[in-house]
Amino acid sequence: MMEYECCVWCGLKTEKSAGAVHRYLESSPGCWAKYGELLAREYENYEYMSVHELTVDAYALQHPGKESPQTIGSIYIHLASLYSYFMFGRRISELSSIRKKMTRYKDTFVWLTPPEDLKAITVADILESKTAVQHCANVKKWAEYLFETWGIHHSKIANILVTNL
Repeated sequence: MMEYECCVWCGLKTEKSAGAVHRYLESSPGCWAKYGELLAREYENYEYMSVHELTVDAYALQHPGKESPQTIGSIYIHLASLYSYFMFGRRISELSSIRKKMTRYKDTFVWLTPPEDLKAITVADILESKTAVQHCANVKKWAEYLFETWGIHHSKIANILVTNL
């Protein structure tokens, strides 16, 4: 009989395994494996890769982990990336550079309590996309959902972006 487990943050139900997980983003091994499948899809096809930066931000914000220096920085950096995209209209190709610039301010970051429910869209939903166009639209929806869900912290991110970037 198969055993299943649910990812602590996104709720994705997968077959129980002892597979690898990220060292500070908190997920089940099955969820982390699905994220690996999604990344492989993006790396293999440039049409899928066009939203890769949003994929990275969405997954990180959906799996924030426990409070630590790494997770505190991760939340700020990935939320700033999405804020720049959705609020300032920055291009996806600029997001990696924005994340890199945000690391300069990591000493000012404090723990941002994650939203209680991050389960509406998961990596498995994105993997159901049948075409590159559908994939890109679904990743954008996923990223927007997570950006909005973290909305209580937008002012903290905006202050850093407007003042320093």
